Amino acid sequence: MKKILLSAALFAAMSLLTSSLATPLQDAQKLYTKGDFKAAVDIANDIQSSEGQTLAAKANSIYASTQSDNKQEAIYAESEKYANNAIKLNSKYSDAYFELARALGRLSQLRGTLAALSQGLGTKVKSALETCIDLDRNSAECMVSFGLWHAEIVAKGVGWIYGANEGASINFFERAIAIEPKIIIHRVEYAHGMLLLNRDKYKAAAKSQLEIALKLEPRDAADKLDLERAKRDLADLNK
Repeated sequence: MKKILLSAALFAAMSLLTSSLATPLQDAQKLYTKGDFKAAVDIANDIQSSEGQTLAAKANSIYASTQSDNKQEAIYAESEKYANNAIKLNSKYSDAYFELARALGRLSQLRGTLAALSQGLGTKVKSALETCIDLDRNSAECMVSFGLWHAEIVAKGVGWIYGANEGASINFFERAIAIEPKIIIHRVEYAHGMLLLNRDKYKAAAKSQLEIALKLEPRDAADKLDLERAKRDLADLNK
């Protein structure tokens, strides 16, 4: 009995020690995983490292997506700031460039693709994604974003001006799916991109991607939001 009590006490002490040794970055990541995005931002923003600022940008962008449209632009602008901070701290950290591209991409969507292009945002997104992929050839999330970049510009009829085309869009999406086939958002954005490129041509394929997405297991709270989006998008396609 004494051995059991001692073992239990030792386990409790070790658990307490492990908990006390958790870093702020780990604390912020835990909050992000369970869906407390704003709290994750608050902790991560105090971490003056590329990883900390990148997590702040990531959590802040997901938080922005949960807010009303009239609040989103200001929040995504903050994500852009965090991502730029991360790049200044470590210009070789690929995830920072992805978060910069994500924030700028969402700002572009809010302002309208053509307006954003006239403001130079489209070129900035492209540059960030190119750098991300140069630093990490297997960054599936960057490939998905690049596929979407091509699709959105092609959809506005100005692909020839910016070097965007349908083939490149599909290729980026397919490469991303091959690398990370079980990530929900990749399937959702692929479906969205195909519908932007040519709704009639790709409707069935887009529906198939969304159906696959709905069978995947969410890893965290952000994935659960993506799963809800997949449900909404598929319902719209089935109308």
